[in-house]
Amino acid sequence: MNITKILLVVACIACIGAATTAGYADTPTPAPASSASPQPGASATTVPTLAQGMIAFYNEDWPAAISTFQQIVNAHPHNTMAWFYLFDGYIKRNDLRTLSYNLEEHAIENKTDAMAQAVLGLDYVVRYMTDQQVAMLDEAQKTLEAALTLDKTNNVAQTGLGLVYYNRSMMARAKGHFLEALRDNPDDLMALERAGEITMDDEKRPQEALKFFEKILALAPTYPDGYFYMGSANYSMQNWDQCISYMDKVIALDPHGVTQGFHAPMLKGKAQLQKHDYTGAKASFQLMLTISPNSEEARYLLKRAEDRNASTAPVFIKKGSAH
Repeated sequence: MNITKILLVVACIACIGAATTAGYADTPTPAPASSASPQPGASATTVPTLAQGMIAFYNEDWPAAISTFQQIVNAHPHNTMAWFYLFDGYIKRNDLRTLSYNLEEHAIENKTDAMAQAVLGLDYVVRYMTDQQVAMLDEAQKTLEAALTLDKTNNVAQTGLGLVYYNRSMMARAKGHFLEALRDNPDDLMALERAGEITMDDEKRPQEALKFFEKILALAPTYPDGYFYMGSANYSMQNWDQCISYMDKVIALDPHGVTQGFHAPMLKGKAQLQKHDYTGAKASFQLMLTISPNSEEARYLLKRAEDRNASTAPVFIKKGSAH
């Protein structure tokens, strides 16, 4: 989930686990479980899956999504993607402050708990991305560094610091933290996504980035943003058909454009223009305008597709014409 671009989100993002609560403001938010002491009773038979949470999230059922992801992070606090889905669910309900207050209270009461500090640091990163207050990003960095002082192997803190540097446009340092997070937890979906994006966009190595995105889809085959990044890498390599195929999967999984489904019709249309499929491109840009009616780029490209389509239409000559 790309929270840094959608909020957008995510992320991300992102993007697997359990603890039961309806997720409303008057329901106490469960504190993050310590990595050393997971919640009792959490098991593979009782914990919802990331895919179940995504179904609720992409159907825009925010209370159900929040409830599911709260259960997930309580059982699997190292799951950064689940945390970002939980944050984004609260954002969609305009209630991030409720979650933030509970996380801050828990971190204050558990100053030596690395996970409590790491999750609070993630929360501060998300609050920066929604409010753009630099002081919040500074606080996030301080809190995440404190978490790593307590536990150098905490992947949540490493991913959080990566996002701090990502938001500061310090991509080499950001990637270093994402790779460190992956050494501690090879299945960290948020770290995989951001490391792949940096490899693709900043380092201009889309072929190398595919290994990150392929692993994301192996771990989370119903995650729409994973397909978006696969398609983006193929677009960069001018593999138009593969790009279009991946964008179709994104649109099917995220039809309302909640995360990267917002951008998928645009990229699909651009790939279709490259193939001179003007009819297909026209349909894609029309879909883009249903998601984002004020998109000037979509209107411009739609007009371009319509004009090209008209210019290639067959001309019927009347019998007897001199031409």
